[in-house]
Amino acid sequence: MRRMLYATFLMPGTSHYVELVHPYRRFESCGVSRIGASLYDRDGRELASATLPLTETVVDLGEIFPQTDGTALVLTDVAYDMRGKQHPYQYGFLYQSAPDSTPIHYPLDIALGLTNAINYFPNHGYFPLGPLPSWLRIRLYLGNVSEHETIEPEVTLAAGQEKRSFTVSLPPLAHRLIDLPEQGGQTVDYLTVAGEVKPICYVAGVNRATGALTFLEHLMQTFKPDAEAGDLGNVPEPETVLR
Repeated sequence: MRRMLYATFLMPGTSHYVELVHPYRRFESCGVSRIGASLYDRDGRELASATLPLTETVVDLGEIFPQTDGTALVLTDVAYDMRGKQHPYQYGFLYQSAPDSTPIHYPLDIALGLTNAINYFPNHGYFPLGPLPSWLRIRLYLGNVSEHETIEPEVTLAAGQEKRSFTVSLPPLAHRLIDLPEQGGQTVDYLTVAGEVKPICYVAGVNRATGALTFLEHLMQTFKPDAEAGDLGNVPEPETVLR
């Protein structure tokens, strides 16, 4: 039996659904025997927990958890039995109440577990940005799945040859929303989030006028290994990529 921990965020004023075992239609098809779900506030205090009945593969987080005044961290702990590195995936469906907001469909971040992605450089996430429209703001959703240790991931913004970094302190099971600072008119080419352990990390686009999210995506890992030798392949570090 194996376990995989997925993470997302419950946001006020939204309807939020999660597909628990994509691409399977039944739990028994991927050997899932149990799914637990927990909700934590900004400072890591547990607000609710539940063992989900294995009846519906798509669940409404608003029916599982109580309403919260602020954003809350959701962790889903899946016990399953599949061969090799196969595992079920989870996808979120986010619907917002803001006028003209866009429905968002996104893959959930795998916080812990055996996955093909573990062969990548797992504690170094990368997200390309480039020129942004004036109405769009970039926000990070950062979280810590450790029950005992504070982590301090470093966020780096790269604008041309210049890099600016700052750290974010995350107590156990806590999370933070970070709006990226203005860069004085400079274009941020990409951002990275790195640390000794893997933080939960989503990048979101926020409409400055309405506050609605325009996209929600977890960070990509930057180094792909050689499939034969298992060594790091020839994919360069992001700062050496020609732009």
